[in-house]
Amino acid sequence: MENDIAEQIEKRLAELPEDVRNAVMSVEWEQKVQAIAQKHALHIDQSGVLGDVTLMAMLGFFDIADYPAHIAQEVGVPAEKASLIAADISNEVFTSIRGSLRAFTETKKSIPEAAKPDLLVANAVLQAKTVSLPAQASTPATPPKPANYAADPYREPPL
Repeated sequence: MENDIAEQIEKRLAELPEDVRNAVMSVEWEQKVQAIAQKHALHIDQSGVLGDVTLMAMLGFFDIADYPAHIAQEVGVPAEKASLIAADISNEVFTSIRGSLRAFTETKKSIPEAAKPDLLVANAVLQAKTVSLPAQASTPATPPKPANYAADPYREPPL
């Protein structure tokens, strides 16, 4: 599954207009998104998801007009706050690439919803942060019951 998403992202990066591709590859937009997340008092996990949603918008996986709705849904904030966040990001991040991005997303509206990558998996692929978790048994092992003691080892001997 991650390979499919990685292929989708690589293909999409190759298809993007050059100004949008350069903006996606720069670190500047991530810093701006983090500053906006702090401004709106988002938790660290919410600011990470906001970055993911912003990246998916920049890659053209959904229409920019739907960006506030995606923020509300994925970040978990009310629609009013999502609109304010989207306006700030639009002014700070999307201003220089708005025309190219809008033209590109218009051509890509025919992508079926099922073909769009999951935000968290796509971010993991893009960031190349892989963590190996040890395999866990389906049920935790229960410790054996202690045998009955003949005498309590913690009890003081009688005087």
